[in-house]
Amino acid sequence: MAASDLCWCHSGQPFGSCHQNREHAELPHQKAFEEAIKRLKLPRTCAHPDAPNGCGKIVDAHTIQKNGGLSVLAEDGHVTELLLDDGVLRQVPKGIGVASTFEGFCNAHDGTLFAPVESGPRPLDIAALFLLAFRALAYSRHRQALAHARVGLYRQLDAGCQLECQAHYQRTILSMQVGAELLAADLTAMKERLDQMYRSGNYAGFRAVGWLFSELLPLAYSGAFYPESDIRGTPLQRLGHGDAPFEMLCATLTPWNGKTLFTLAWTGQSDGPAERYVRSFEALADDQKANAAMHGGFEDQENLMLRPSWWNELPETSRGALEARRMAGTETGPDKIPGDLGSAQPVLSMAPVEATCRFSGVNPDSG
Repeated sequence: MAASDLCWCHSGQPFGSCHQNREHAELPHQKAFEEAIKRLKLPRTCAHPDAPNGCGKIVDAHTIQKNGGLSVLAEDGHVTELLLDDGVLRQVPKGIGVASTFEGFCNAHDGTLFAPVESGPRPLDIAALFLLAFRALAYSRHRQALAHARVGLYRQLDAGCQLECQAHYQRTILSMQVGAELLAADLTAMKERLDQMYRSGNYAGFRAVGWLFSELLPLAYSGAFYPESDIRGTPLQRLGHGDAPFEMLCATLTPWNGKTLFTLAWTGQSDGPAERYVRSFEALADDQKANAAMHGGFEDQENLMLRPSWWNELPETSRGALEARRMAGTETGPDKIPGDLGSAQPVLSMAPVEATCRFSGVNPDSG
Protein backbone atom coordinates (compact mmCIF):
# COMPACT_ATOMS: atom_id res chain seq x y z
CA MET A 1 0.00 0.00 0.00
CA ALA A 2 1.42 3.37 -1.01
CA ALA A 3 1.78 6.07 1.62
CA SER A 4 -0.66 8.28 -0.30
CA ASP A 5 -3.39 5.61 -0.46
CA LEU A 6 -6.29 5.80 1.96
CA CYS A 7 -5.50 3.65 4.98
CA TRP A 8 -6.98 0.16 5.18
CA CYS A 9 -8.52 0.94 8.57
CA HIS A 10 -11.22 3.23 7.05
CA SER A 11 -10.06 6.25 9.03
CA GLY A 12 -10.11 8.33 5.84
CA GLN A 13 -6.46 9.28 6.40
CA PRO A 14 -3.53 8.51 4.07
CA PHE A 15 -1.76 5.27 4.97
CA GLY A 16 1.51 7.16 5.46
CA SER A 17 0.07 9.28 8.27
CA CYS A 18 -2.08 6.54 9.77
CA HIS A 19 -1.04 2.87 9.99
CA GLN A 20 2.26 2.84 8.15
CA ASN A 21 4.83 1.70 10.73
CA ARG A 22 2.12 1.70 13.43
CA GLU A 23 3.70 -1.42 14.96
CA HIS A 24 6.74 0.71 15.83
CA ALA A 25 4.74 3.61 17.27
CA GLU A 26 4.49 4.26 20.99
CA LEU A 27 1.15 3.71 22.68
CA PRO A 28 -0.25 6.96 24.14
CA HIS A 29 0.15 7.18 27.91
CA GLN A 30 -3.18 6.36 29.56
CA LYS A 31 -3.42 9.59 31.55
CA ALA A 32 -2.48 11.71 28.54
CA PHE A 33 -5.06 9.88 26.43
CA GLU A 34 -7.78 10.40 29.04
CA GLU A 35 -6.94 14.10 29.16
CA ALA A 36 -7.15 14.29 25.37
CA ILE A 37 -10.62 12.74 25.54
CA LYS A 38 -11.73 15.27 28.17
CA ARG A 39 -10.33 18.20 26.15
CA LEU A 40 -12.08 17.12 22.97
CA LYS A 41 -14.28 19.96 21.74
CA LEU A 42 -16.74 20.35 18.90
CA PRO A 43 -17.21 23.41 16.70
CA ARG A 44 -19.33 25.80 18.77
CA THR A 45 -22.64 26.06 16.91
CA CYS A 46 -26.18 26.95 17.95
CA ALA A 47 -28.92 24.36 17.39
CA HIS A 48 -31.69 26.95 16.94
CA PRO A 49 -33.66 26.33 13.71
CA ASP A 50 -32.73 29.82 12.43
CA ALA A 51 -29.02 29.54 13.24
CA PRO A 52 -26.62 31.04 12.39
CA ASN A 53 -28.95 34.02 11.84
CA GLY A 54 -29.19 36.16 14.94
CA CYS A 55 -26.72 34.06 16.93
CA GLY A 56 -24.61 35.30 19.80
CA LYS A 57 -22.03 33.60 21.99
CA ILE A 58 -22.40 29.85 22.56
CA VAL A 59 -23.29 29.15 26.19
CA ASP A 60 -23.73 26.16 28.49
CA ALA A 61 -27.44 25.59 27.94
CA HIS A 62 -29.54 23.64 30.43
CA THR A 63 -31.56 20.65 29.27
CA ILE A 64 -33.47 20.68 32.55
CA GLN A 65 -34.38 24.25 33.45
CA LYS A 66 -32.35 25.66 36.32
CA ASN A 67 -35.09 27.61 38.07
CA GLY A 68 -38.13 25.56 38.96
CA GLY A 69 -36.44 22.44 37.63
CA LEU A 70 -33.02 21.56 39.00
CA SER A 71 -33.52 24.05 41.83
CA VAL A 72 -36.41 22.05 43.30
CA LEU A 73 -34.44 18.79 43.15
CA ALA A 74 -31.23 20.26 44.53
CA GLU A 75 -29.94 20.20 48.08
CA ASP A 76 -27.33 22.76 49.03
CA GLY A 77 -27.40 23.86 45.40
CA HIS A 78 -26.41 20.43 44.03
CA VAL A 79 -28.03 17.44 42.36
CA THR A 80 -26.52 13.97 41.95
CA GLU A 81 -25.38 12.44 38.66
CA LEU A 82 -24.37 8.81 38.16
CA LEU A 83 -21.43 8.97 35.76
CA LEU A 84 -19.57 6.08 34.16
CA ASP A 85 -15.87 6.73 34.75
CA ASP A 86 -13.31 4.18 33.54
CA GLY A 87 -15.89 1.42 33.71
CA VAL A 88 -17.06 2.35 37.22
CA LEU A 89 -20.37 4.06 38.01
CA ARG A 90 -19.67 7.00 40.32
CA GLN A 91 -21.97 9.27 42.29
CA VAL A 92 -21.01 12.85 41.41
CA PRO A 93 -22.47 16.06 42.92
CA LYS A 94 -23.19 18.75 40.34
CA GLY A 95 -24.08 22.37 41.00
CA ILE A 96 -27.31 23.43 39.33
CA GLY A 97 -25.42 26.03 37.32
CA VAL A 98 -23.60 23.30 35.38
CA ALA A 99 -25.75 20.18 35.79
CA SER A 100 -27.48 19.00 32.59
CA THR A 101 -25.74 21.63 30.45
CA PHE A 102 -24.20 21.36 26.98
CA GLU A 103 -22.71 23.82 24.51
CA GLY A 104 -25.69 23.61 22.17
CA PHE A 105 -27.27 27.06 22.00
CA CYS A 106 -26.18 30.69 21.94
CA ASN A 107 -27.05 33.34 24.50
CA ALA A 108 -29.35 35.08 22.01
CA HIS A 109 -31.51 32.03 21.33
CA ASP A 110 -31.38 29.84 24.45
CA GLY A 111 -33.51 32.07 26.65
CA THR A 112 -36.00 33.22 24.02
CA LEU A 113 -36.60 29.81 22.41
CA PHE A 114 -37.27 27.97 25.66
CA ALA A 115 -38.98 30.75 27.63
CA PRO A 116 -42.40 29.04 27.38
CA VAL A 117 -41.08 26.00 29.28
CA GLU A 118 -38.90 27.89 31.76
CA SER A 119 -41.05 30.79 32.94
CA GLY A 120 -43.84 29.67 35.23
CA PRO A 121 -46.62 29.00 35.54
CA ARG A 122 -46.18 26.97 32.38
CA PRO A 123 -49.10 25.66 30.33
CA LEU A 124 -49.04 22.05 29.18
CA ASP A 125 -49.66 22.46 25.45
CA ILE A 126 -48.22 21.75 22.00
CA ALA A 127 -45.55 24.44 22.44
CA ALA A 128 -44.30 22.79 25.63
CA LEU A 129 -44.29 19.31 24.10
CA PHE A 130 -42.41 20.51 21.03
CA LEU A 131 -39.80 22.56 22.88
CA LEU A 132 -39.02 19.82 25.40
CA ALA A 133 -38.59 17.35 22.53
CA PHE A 134 -36.42 19.79 20.57
CA ARG A 135 -34.12 20.35 23.54
CA ALA A 136 -33.81 16.62 24.29
CA LEU A 137 -32.93 15.96 20.65
CA ALA A 138 -30.40 18.81 20.50
CA TYR A 139 -28.65 17.47 23.61
CA SER A 140 -28.44 13.91 22.29
CA ARG A 141 -27.20 15.11 18.90
CA HIS A 142 -24.43 17.10 20.60
CA ARG A 143 -23.41 14.16 22.80
CA GLN A 144 -23.42 11.82 19.83
CA ALA A 145 -21.16 14.17 17.88
CA LEU A 146 -18.69 14.11 20.77
CA ALA A 147 -18.80 10.30 20.86
CA HIS A 148 -18.19 10.17 17.11
CA ALA A 149 -15.21 12.50 17.44
CA ARG A 150 -13.72 10.21 20.11
CA VAL A 151 -13.59 7.35 17.62
CA GLY A 152 -10.68 9.09 15.89
CA LEU A 153 -8.74 9.14 19.16
CA TYR A 154 -9.56 5.51 19.92
CA ARG A 155 -7.97 4.54 16.60
CA GLN A 156 -4.56 5.38 18.08
CA LEU A 157 -4.74 2.65 20.72
CA ASP A 158 -3.30 -0.10 18.53
CA ALA A 159 0.09 1.64 18.46
CA GLY A 160 2.91 -0.85 19.00
CA CYS A 161 0.75 -3.84 18.00
CA GLN A 162 1.52 -6.22 15.18
CA LEU A 163 -0.62 -6.11 12.02
CA GLU A 164 -2.95 -8.96 13.00
CA CYS A 165 -3.72 -7.29 16.31
CA GLN A 166 -4.18 -3.93 14.57
CA ALA A 167 -6.67 -5.45 12.13
CA HIS A 168 -8.70 -7.07 14.92
CA TYR A 169 -8.78 -3.84 16.93
CA GLN A 170 -9.68 -1.66 13.94
CA ARG A 171 -12.60 -3.95 13.05
CA THR A 172 -14.02 -3.16 16.48
CA ILE A 173 -13.43 0.55 15.96
CA LEU A 174 -15.02 0.39 12.51
CA SER A 175 -18.14 -1.13 14.05
CA MET A 176 -18.24 1.76 16.53
CA GLN A 177 -17.76 4.24 13.69
CA VAL A 178 -20.57 2.77 11.58
CA GLY A 179 -22.93 2.76 14.56
CA ALA A 180 -22.05 6.36 15.39
CA GLU A 181 -22.61 7.45 11.80
CA LEU A 182 -26.01 5.74 11.61
CA LEU A 183 -27.05 7.35 14.89
CA ALA A 184 -25.83 10.73 13.63
CA ALA A 185 -27.89 10.34 10.46
CA ASP A 186 -31.06 9.47 12.40
CA LEU A 187 -30.60 12.34 14.86
CA THR A 188 -29.86 14.81 12.07
CA ALA A 189 -32.87 13.70 10.04
CA MET A 190 -35.18 14.20 13.02
CA LYS A 191 -33.57 17.56 13.81
CA GLU A 192 -34.14 18.73 10.23
CA ARG A 193 -37.81 17.74 10.45
CA LEU A 194 -38.28 19.64 13.71
CA ASP A 195 -36.41 22.66 12.33
CA GLN A 196 -38.76 22.78 9.35
CA MET A 197 -41.81 22.47 11.58
CA TYR A 198 -40.63 25.35 13.76
CA ARG A 199 -39.85 27.61 10.81
CA SER A 200 -43.11 26.88 8.99
CA GLY A 201 -45.42 26.64 11.97
CA ASN A 202 -46.77 23.41 10.47
CA TYR A 203 -46.42 20.57 12.98
CA ALA A 204 -47.94 17.84 10.83
CA GLY A 205 -45.97 14.67 11.49
CA PHE A 206 -45.03 15.66 15.05
CA ARG A 207 -46.59 13.47 17.70
CA ALA A 208 -46.25 13.77 21.44
CA VAL A 209 -47.87 12.90 24.74
CA GLY A 210 -47.30 14.50 28.12
CA TRP A 211 -48.34 13.06 31.48
CA LEU A 212 -48.44 15.35 34.52
CA PHE A 213 -48.01 13.39 37.73
CA SER A 214 -49.72 14.45 40.94
CA GLU A 215 -46.47 15.02 42.84
CA LEU A 216 -42.84 16.00 42.39
CA LEU A 217 -40.64 13.01 41.56
CA PRO A 218 -37.02 12.95 42.83
CA LEU A 219 -35.28 12.82 39.44
CA ALA A 220 -35.21 14.45 36.02
CA TYR A 221 -33.79 13.66 32.59
CA SER A 222 -33.80 14.76 28.97
CA GLY A 223 -32.60 12.99 25.83
CA ALA A 224 -33.42 10.98 22.72
CA PHE A 225 -33.18 7.20 22.50
CA TYR A 226 -33.96 4.25 20.24
CA PRO A 227 -36.93 2.25 21.61
CA GLU A 228 -35.63 -1.29 21.09
CA SER A 229 -38.51 -2.86 23.01
CA ASP A 230 -41.77 -1.56 24.40
CA ILE A 231 -42.60 -0.99 28.06
CA ARG A 232 -43.52 -4.66 28.52
CA GLY A 233 -40.33 -5.91 26.85
CA THR A 234 -41.77 -6.79 23.44
CA PRO A 235 -39.12 -6.18 20.71
CA LEU A 236 -39.78 -3.17 18.46
CA GLN A 237 -36.69 -2.71 16.30
CA ARG A 238 -33.39 -4.58 16.12
CA LEU A 239 -30.48 -2.17 16.17
CA GLY A 240 -27.29 -3.02 14.33
CA HIS A 241 -29.05 -4.95 11.57
CA GLY A 242 -29.43 -3.35 8.15
CA ASP A 243 -28.89 0.27 7.20
CA ALA A 244 -32.49 1.52 7.21
CA PRO A 245 -33.25 4.47 9.54
CA PHE A 246 -34.41 3.56 13.02
CA GLU A 247 -37.09 5.46 14.89
CA MET A 248 -36.27 7.62 17.89
CA LEU A 249 -38.16 8.97 20.86
CA CYS A 250 -37.42 12.24 22.66
CA ALA A 251 -38.05 11.81 26.38
CA THR A 252 -38.16 14.38 29.15
CA LEU A 253 -38.96 13.94 32.84
CA THR A 254 -38.88 17.33 34.51
CA PRO A 255 -40.28 19.31 37.44
CA TRP A 256 -43.30 21.25 36.21
CA ASN A 257 -45.19 23.81 38.29
CA GLY A 258 -44.28 21.99 41.50
CA LYS A 259 -45.09 18.53 40.14
CA THR A 260 -43.42 16.31 37.51
CA LEU A 261 -44.12 16.13 33.79
CA PHE A 262 -43.14 13.19 31.57
CA THR A 263 -43.17 13.65 27.79
CA LEU A 264 -42.52 11.38 24.82
CA ALA A 265 -42.32 12.80 21.29
CA TRP A 266 -41.61 11.28 17.89
CA THR A 267 -41.89 11.82 14.13
CA GLY A 268 -41.99 8.20 12.98
CA GLN A 269 -44.57 6.41 10.92
CA SER A 270 -48.02 5.55 12.16
CA ASP A 271 -47.88 2.27 14.10
CA GLY A 272 -44.08 2.36 13.93
CA PRO A 273 -41.74 1.39 16.79
CA ALA A 274 -41.93 4.80 18.50
CA GLU A 275 -45.71 4.94 18.44
CA ARG A 276 -46.02 1.35 19.67
CA TYR A 277 -43.68 2.17 22.57
CA VAL A 278 -45.89 5.11 23.54
CA ARG A 279 -49.05 3.02 23.26
CA SER A 280 -47.54 0.42 25.58
CA PHE A 281 -46.79 3.17 28.12
CA GLU A 282 -50.32 4.56 27.82
CA ALA A 283 -51.71 1.07 28.47
CA LEU A 284 -50.13 0.97 31.94
CA ALA A 285 -52.31 1.65 34.94
CA ASP A 286 -52.00 5.26 36.04
CA ASP A 287 -50.25 4.26 39.27
CA GLN A 288 -47.59 2.34 37.25
CA LYS A 289 -46.61 5.14 34.88
CA ALA A 290 -44.39 7.18 37.23
CA ASN A 291 -42.44 4.10 38.27
CA ALA A 292 -41.93 3.04 34.64
CA ALA A 293 -40.81 6.55 33.66
CA MET A 294 -38.28 6.63 36.50
CA HIS A 295 -36.84 3.20 35.69
CA GLY A 296 -36.72 4.17 32.01
CA GLY A 297 -34.44 7.04 32.91
CA PHE A 298 -31.91 4.69 34.49
CA GLU A 299 -32.12 2.41 31.46
CA ASP A 300 -32.11 4.81 28.50
CA GLN A 301 -30.89 8.24 29.59
CA GLU A 302 -27.33 9.47 30.06
CA ASN A 303 -28.50 12.92 31.17
CA LEU A 304 -30.07 11.93 34.52
CA MET A 305 -30.26 14.15 37.64
CA LEU A 306 -31.24 12.89 41.11
CA ARG A 307 -32.19 14.47 44.42
CA PRO A 308 -29.15 13.58 46.58
CA SER A 309 -30.98 12.54 49.76
CA TRP A 310 -33.46 10.39 47.85
CA TRP A 311 -30.66 8.42 46.24
CA ASN A 312 -28.60 8.14 49.41
CA GLU A 313 -31.56 6.96 51.48
CA LEU A 314 -32.59 4.17 49.11
CA PRO A 315 -31.91 0.67 50.48
CA GLU A 316 -28.61 -0.72 49.24
CA THR A 317 -30.40 -3.45 47.29
CA SER A 318 -32.53 -0.84 45.50
CA ARG A 319 -29.51 1.27 44.57
CA GLY A 320 -27.77 -1.86 43.34
CA ALA A 321 -30.71 -2.78 41.10
CA LEU A 322 -30.85 0.73 39.62
CA GLU A 323 -27.09 0.82 39.11
CA ALA A 324 -27.27 -2.52 37.28
CA ARG A 325 -30.04 -1.15 35.06
CA ARG A 326 -27.91 1.92 34.32
CA MET A 327 -24.84 -0.19 33.50
CA ALA A 328 -26.68 -2.66 31.25
CA GLY A 329 -25.45 -2.52 27.69
CA THR A 330 -22.23 -0.64 28.51
CA GLU A 331 -18.78 -2.08 27.83
CA THR A 332 -18.25 -3.02 31.48
CA GLY A 333 -21.85 -3.88 32.35
CA PRO A 334 -24.14 -6.84 31.71
CA ASP A 335 -26.01 -7.30 28.44
CA LYS A 336 -29.16 -5.24 28.11
CA ILE A 337 -32.09 -7.64 28.31
CA PRO A 338 -35.59 -6.31 27.53
CA GLY A 339 -37.73 -6.33 30.64
CA ASP A 340 -41.15 -5.26 31.84
CA LEU A 341 -40.86 -1.67 33.06
CA GLY A 342 -44.52 -1.77 34.00
CA SER A 343 -43.67 -4.00 36.96
CA ALA A 344 -40.07 -2.85 37.47
CA GLN A 345 -38.56 -3.28 40.93
CA PRO A 346 -37.96 -1.56 43.22
CA VAL A 347 -41.18 0.44 43.07
CA LEU A 348 -39.96 4.05 43.10
CA SER A 349 -43.30 5.85 42.87
CA MET A 350 -47.02 5.18 42.54
CA ALA A 351 -47.92 8.82 41.87
CA PRO A 352 -51.07 8.89 39.72
CA VAL A 353 -51.42 10.88 36.51
CA GLU A 354 -53.22 14.16 37.12
CA ALA A 355 -53.49 15.42 33.53
CA THR A 356 -52.57 14.35 30.01
CA CYS A 357 -51.84 16.36 26.87
CA ARG A 358 -51.62 14.78 23.40
CA PHE A 359 -50.65 16.12 20.00
CA SER A 360 -51.55 13.84 17.13
CA GLY A 361 -49.75 15.67 14.33
CA VAL A 362 -52.86 17.58 13.30
CA ASN A 363 -54.62 19.21 16.24
CA PRO A 364 -53.83 19.10 19.97
CA ASP A 365 -56.29 17.31 22.18
CA SER A 366 -56.17 17.24 25.95
CA GLY A 367 -57.65 15.06 28.63
